Amino acid sequence: MHAPLSEHLTIRAGCDSTPLIETLQRITIRVMAERRWLQPLFVSGRNRAQGSQRAKLMPVEQPGCLHSFPRLLQSVRSFSIGICAVLLVAVNPDRIQASADSDATLPGTLLVDNPATRATRTQIDEAFLAGFGLEYQLKKLSSPRPNRVHILRVDLLKGRVEPAVIVAPDPDGDGPAEAALTDPLKLAAGRQTLAFINTNPWDSLPDATGKKNRKWFAGQAVDINGLAVAAGIERSPKGKECLPVRMTAQGMVMIGAEGADAPAGEGMAGFQQIVKAGKLVAPPSDALAPRTALGINRDSSLLWLVVVDGRQGEYSGGMSCHEMGACMLELGCWNAVNMDGGGSSVMGLAAPDGKLHVVNSPSDSILNFHFLRPLPMILTLQKAASEKKAPQ
Repeated sequence: MHAPLSEHLTIRAGCDSTPLIETLQRITIRVMAERRWLQPLFVSGRNRAQGSQRAKLMPVEQPGCLHSFPRLLQSVRSFSIGICAVLLVAVNPDRIQASADSDATLPGTLLVDNPATRATRTQIDEAFLAGFGLEYQLKKLSSPRPNRVHILRVDLLKGRVEPAVIVAPDPDGDGPAEAALTDPLKLAAGRQTLAFINTNPWDSLPDATGKKNRKWFAGQAVDINGLAVAAGIERSPKGKECLPVRMTAQGMVMIGAEGADAPAGEGMAGFQQIVKAGKLVAPPSDALAPRTALGINRDSSLLWLVVVDGRQGEYSGGMSCHEMGACMLELGCWNAVNMDGGGSSVMGLAAPDGKLHVVNSPSDSILNFHFLRPLPMILTLQKAASEKKAPQ
């Protein structure tokens, strides 16, 4: 027996729903949450990018004579899930977000949008953002493949925003875990946040047999890779495998060895430097993926936060690190770093009413429903202290 749905999920609908519609929504989410029904249909973004249509099928529990009809049963289940999915989109075409708690079986926050219209539905208020020195641009590329590039240019000289790292709660104190995966919208909420992106890579902790569960879920205890500093408090040391990014109280952003001895008010880490001293340093590669990158100009007066959607066919194929570096160099970056990517790549922007919207199309999906992966930490741009005190 399943616990009541209300104990697992909170459904936030973009329009008023009748009891019948609410029931259909709940049925759909329940079916999607039932992993043993869904597993035969689940193909990760990475498998889609490789052109594979094969998925690992979990054993189907079949009584007696049904052992000879596994494919028929899978087809019936697939059809049932598809009908529920169509009903869900039909009754609420704008957006439904289902926020999973630590016990839920959904992989993250469900974003039921058509990816092609996501940016227009979020109603980005460019004038509002410009007042804080933020300039958002969606660049649609067609060569060498279709790509959607989300670019946020930040004028740090205006002094109207403050970069701040937000780290999820530590689930075990002095234990081996450093954070519990959390919905990034929850991490950013209620903090005068104007924008956010994902930052560090991470990994799960091994169980008693040494195996790691990389089917990410909210509340999962993980180890953060590389430097993680929030408000001057270090949660994770810099390590050797990731490139540190430090931000001082004076607003300076330093990537890599630059400012290695400077105390970091905020700190994070990426995989590798892709632009160094105005030169593209990432080697050519065929490894395409969704990407997140952070870059600065020579005097650290301008900051660029960039997310490229990927693993979504003709909508957006993703980039290699070399291509991402070329993109950052073209924007004007003197130094730039490739952050965690894949299904973690996300960018969120605030509306004038303070509500945060995901503007990109995360690659984690089931039946073309996109999920917002829970994260251990994010980088936010918050209203400066003077702005927070100003009358509204």
